[in-house]
Amino acid sequence: MRPSCRFLLIALLFALTARPHGVLFAAGTSAGRDRAAAPFATVPGTYEVLSKDGRIRIPFETHRGKIRFQAEVNGKTCYLTFDNGSLWDELLFFGSPRVDSLALPRTGRTTIGGDMPADRSDGLTVGFRDVVFRGQAAVVTPYDSTRPQLWTGMDGQVSATFLKHFVVRFDFDSSMIELIPPDRFDHHGPGQVLPMKHGPHDSRTVPARVRLQDGATVGLDLLVDFGGIHPVYLPLGRRPDIRLPAGAVESSLGAGLQRQDGHLGRLRSVRLGSYRLRDVTAAFVPAADAPDIYGNTMLGLPLLQRFNFAFDYFRDRLILEPSRTFADPFLVNMTGMDLVPDADGGLRVARVYAGSAAARAGLAVDDVVGSINGRETTAYPPDEIRALLRAEGSDVRFEFRRGGSPMPPVTLRLRQIY
Repeated sequence: MRPSCRFLLIALLFALTARPHGVLFAAGTSAGRDRAAAPFATVPGTYEVLSKDGRIRIPFETHRGKIRFQAEVNGKTCYLTFDNGSLWDELLFFGSPRVDSLALPRTGRTTIGGDMPADRSDGLTVGFRDVVFRGQAAVVTPYDSTRPQLWTGMDGQVSATFLKHFVVRFDFDSSMIELIPPDRFDHHGPGQVLPMKHGPHDSRTVPARVRLQDGATVGLDLLVDFGGIHPVYLPLGRRPDIRLPAGAVESSLGAGLQRQDGHLGRLRSVRLGSYRLRDVTAAFVPAADAPDIYGNTMLGLPLLQRFNFAFDYFRDRLILEPSRTFADPFLVNMTGMDLVPDADGGLRVARVYAGSAAARAGLAVDDVVGSINGRETTAYPPDEIRALLRAEGSDVRFEFRRGGSPMPPVTLRLRQIY
């Protein structure tokens, strides 16, 4: 039994506390005969390549700031995302009516997040366009219709099913995942190869150099976590050379079974190998609330997606090449309020920042957004709202409800708050 201590939204809700033994790789599948020497104690199930050319490509899209891709379970389509913060063998499904429709067999019970009971499901077959995985185990979280569905549009996530069978390459320029057998993968040409160290809870870290706003440069190992919702996470209170930048704001850094509060601010730069990203937004985490490196020192997806990269867990390396968005500015919601999905699929105010446009307009926690620029929030694709609220200097017209009653329309001029 292995406890998980992740505080992030993705991790806290769904990190596994029980990790049963996986199935050792069974030879006989079309690309799996050379996998006997895999450097893992367990490997989840088997796979079969379906494509005629032997390549495995999985298209993905961005949804609510995460990636998702289609899979087929029991003849029905579902949407999965990817996480590597902890290398766990089980698939994870987020309890919902959609997941119920997949008719996953329930074969046992387990717990997640420390004490939440959940169901196990074994012997699953999960198909993608070019590959099918068999003999997969899964954990299914409970469903509560009264709780906001923070995973709207996602049915589950995958980890070791990809990473223990293949080198996993993400191309953000073409929105494509490629799964490459490790004996057929090598890196040539441009790019930077970073060594990955083994961290707590089967995580991986890479070396980085961070330049703070006061000009100090700090070298440290950052956990690579595809599920991290901020570009960089740094600890406060453990190292005297990591200090809170001027202009940082108090914020909730994640919410789920637990709430993690801290600050959001900016770094002058983050250097990975020879690549330097400038003016990077970062989360500053109180070290007392997350006592080890696994909880508060990491790279998240908003920074990782500035690269096309490959996870090679067989040779313990991360291979980076800048994507088309490498030099784009790190933008955030500029309304001065945090918005989260509510139980009805709309948006609710979770925080209002002091001195912001939202605060000056008198908005408050639990106000519900009815429309944005005259269009109901449920009519927007989620990523369109994200882009709309990051356009500095623009005016955005909102209609809100408070306690079920309409409020006068509010127009907010967007500006950076940190």
